[in-house]
Amino acid sequence: MFDYFHYFADKPNLPSSESILSLEKDYDFDEVTNSDIELMAEAMFIAAKKFAKPVGVRIIKDGQTIFESLQSPLGEDSLGWLSRKEKVVNETGHSSYYIFLDNITSHRNDHMIMDESYGICGGSFPLIISGVVRGTVTCTGLRPEEDHYVVIEGLESMRKGV
Repeated sequence: MFDYFHYFADKPNLPSSESILSLEKDYDFDEVTNSDIELMAEAMFIAAKKFAKPVGVRIIKDGQTIFESLQSPLGEDSLGWLSRKEKVVNETGHSSYYIFLDNITSHRNDHMIMDESYGICGGSFPLIISGVVRGTVTCTGLRPEEDHYVVIEGLESMRKGV
């Protein structure tokens, strides 16, 4: 497998891991309904249009896939990337982008880098409800920082009730 971690870790102007951790505190919701999730997914697809590439989005709450859609021509590999990114969030309780950025200096999650069952890159964020990680919000198909951006746009639209 191509070493995506080191390829993207060497890019300039990465955000700080602390800034991503701060977002995890900002996007802690009192309640998230299935209607909220549908609106969030719609906002994510609108945000992804900026990059003019197809994306895949999956939102899981309480172990149930509430929303999943892959734009054409994304295929089976994209489903794998969604799962790999979600695995990072499920095992750490943190955004896959936070784990990526933190690992550049801490090396706490080096075991995830070359293990093909993990996607240690941007694109999956914990769905936090009342301080508890209850699921994941995930995007794939773009560069890691762009996938992360799309997820944050979706969360922000839900927070604003748009």
